[in-house]
Amino acid sequence: MSFWTVLARLFGSRPAPPPVKPPVTPTAVLVRLSVHGVSGLIPNAIGTCRLDQFGNQIFKGENDTAGPHPERLLFTLPAETRLSEGAHFTVSAPEYRLTTVDVVLTPDVDVTLAEIPKIVELPRLRRRNQYFELVSGERWTWKGCTDFKLFHRFLTEGPESIRPVLEQRAAFGYNVVRVLGMCEWMFRFHPQDFGGRYYTGLIEFLSLCAEYGLYVELTVFADTKLIMDAAQQLGLWQRLGTILPAVTNVFVELVNENSEHENGVCDVNAFAPMPDVLCAHGSNGSEAFPVRPAWDYETLHWNDANEWQRKAGHNTMEFAEITDFASGKPCIADENTRFADKDGSTSHAYDAAAGAALLAAGYTFHSVAGKSSDLWTGQELECARFTIAGINSVPLWSQGGQYQHLTNLETSGIIRAYGRNVPGVGTATVTIRD
Repeated sequence: MSFWTVLARLFGSRPAPPPVKPPVTPTAVLVRLSVHGVSGLIPNAIGTCRLDQFGNQIFKGENDTAGPHPERLLFTLPAETRLSEGAHFTVSAPEYRLTTVDVVLTPDVDVTLAEIPKIVELPRLRRRNQYFELVSGERWTWKGCTDFKLFHRFLTEGPESIRPVLEQRAAFGYNVVRVLGMCEWMFRFHPQDFGGRYYTGLIEFLSLCAEYGLYVELTVFADTKLIMDAAQQLGLWQRLGTILPAVTNVFVELVNENSEHENGVCDVNAFAPMPDVLCAHGSNGSEAFPVRPAWDYETLHWNDANEWQRKAGHNTMEFAEITDFASGKPCIADENTRFADKDGSTSHAYDAAAGAALLAAGYTFHSVAGKSSDLWTGQELECARFTIAGINSVPLWSQGGQYQHLTNLETSGIIRAYGRNVPGVGTATVTIRD
């Protein structure tokens, strides 16, 4: 055995060391975001992403130019990104609403954006003595209906939920919906629950109503003491005053029945009418004087009053003309005995509305379904139909005519008869049945 063989057996042969591998570069995680609109993928969307895993760090999406759909957004995320973790994408595009979605992270994410509604405008109205008219000079009568919950439903259920209601009101011929800006007793509606959405949503809501030819009377304060302190009330009014002058189809009533229940605002004289908006200082209870001094128009309530069907026209008129307490402003019979639970008479529905159209600036149909802004049905629907027929029975040319009490027409079953005479034109008459 050779010397060298002995050495090899003693010490053994060492295998060559393995080759050194280059360090592995971590691979980024790619997430593709598809942004959908009404006509398919939106090619010009922009977006950011925040991952629960990385706290407040923001990642920006880029157009996926190398992929089969370059209109998608590509997010290049750190290699240590864990799929199935929480992710928050904020996406926007021209003519679409800024949208944030919270999802579980996957390689492909879909987001659908809602269009920003296009603003629809109606002709502006203005005051002409104790009536309203279009800015073009055309005479106009208030044909209103209670829809207290309409704006709340718009915010909480979406615009599609109220389209059938708007369609029904407009199809009947109504041109004003009376809407609450807050509420507690009938339903919870606190503006502060909605933050900025209350104000942006209001503009969209008014535009949606305009699509159906409807003006909106926004009664800002109701159940006020249960919802807001004085500072919040003044702040809300001030903010509304910055956005509503640009809207053409809104009336604003400060407060509903300020003297009743918990409705009252902190101080009716702490508020001022909004510039370029037709504003009412508010109502008090049934058969009570409205809040004074009068602003641009006044609102009267006759619900559950004796002979309310007569008072809706005649007594409303007295606050506008012929008395020493008349304001000379348009006066509306704005809340009357409710149909059909308090009164189901179609003759009362017709006569009250006709009387208010002849003697005052207009009338608001009050109903059970109107409180919740649902569709009219049954006898309530019939009374709504007779109401609009009563208003439409009065010719617009009679506005401003000489008031007449026509006792010669007060035969059996007729408690009052009224007229307005326009020399050279004629006399429009209304009879009020018992």
